[in-house]
Amino acid sequence: MTKGGVVISELSPAFRKAIERSIGVALEDPEKFVRVLKKAEIGGYEVVEKVAKKGGNSGRIYVPKEWIGKKVRAVLIENEGK
Repeated sequence: MTKGGVVISELSPAFRKAIERSIGVALEDPEKFVRVLKKAEIGGYEVVEKVAKKGGNSGRIYVPKEWIGKKVRAVLIENEGK
């Protein structure tokens, strides 16, 4: 099995165990393995958590007016299946 250019079956058993302990997922489960790799760490100054509402042809969240003109990020924190 290959993930991101790495042939998982060619990893040494010790290295494979170390990776599995580090990410908390068995490398045989490609669905979980890919989800783990999508996790990201971001930094910032303030956080708001809201539910996106329908807004025309897209989703919409409102942020404080003090944020107008500032660079912001929106992060999906619920899985698509929920």
